[in-house]
Amino acid sequence: MNDSSLDMLRPQKLAQLLDLDAPAGWSQDDAAAALRHQLAAPLLADLACVPGVEIERLRPLAGPETTFFAAISAPVPALELLEAIKEWARHVRADRASPLAGGPATVIYWV
Repeated sequence: MNDSSLDMLRPQKLAQLLDLDAPAGWSQDDAAAALRHQLAAPLLADLACVPGVEIERLRPLAGPETTFFAAISAPVPALELLEAIKEWARHVRADRASPLAGGPATVIYWV
């Protein structure tokens, strides 16, 4: 898109593109791909981004390569780790710009 392309947009469309509070409009396929990606992602790096999660307390429970899926599907999952995952999911569900907002984060929350 070049400068002349912006001149051709209707004002309403331009305003919509610039609205940072507007929903991102992720499709169901995007949401499914985001969920698959998140389940395969290393756990601790994402948990560290959530306010109130004490990552140093979780480090002995999950190695640096432990994924969300591995933590959730462990035969005897650590309760503190599951609580941190739920807090992470609650935090992400509220981020409307995230492809995990809504359905994907809710799936992780309830697992």
